[in-house]
Amino acid sequence: MKPIGPLQIELPVGTYAWCRCGASRNLPWCDGSHKKENKLAPLVFYQPKTACVRICNCRQSDSAPFCDNSHEKDRA
Repeated sequence: MKPIGPLQIELPVGTYAWCRCGASRNLPWCDGSHKKENKLAPLVFYQPKTACVRICNCRQSDSAPFCDNSHEKDRA
């Protein structure tokens, strides 16, 4: 199985809800699906300045919501 790499985007200043449960239909962002599934609530964070960032898609990052290349550790 191929690892899920990060979403590389320019993220404007603002508050975001990063999905931690994986049930969202709008990954990597929360759409409230965790409420129906009784799963982990999102990680809400504030982006203080517009910047090009790598948002984690594998949900294994120790630097969540930002990618720390944890998806690379699964490669054989």
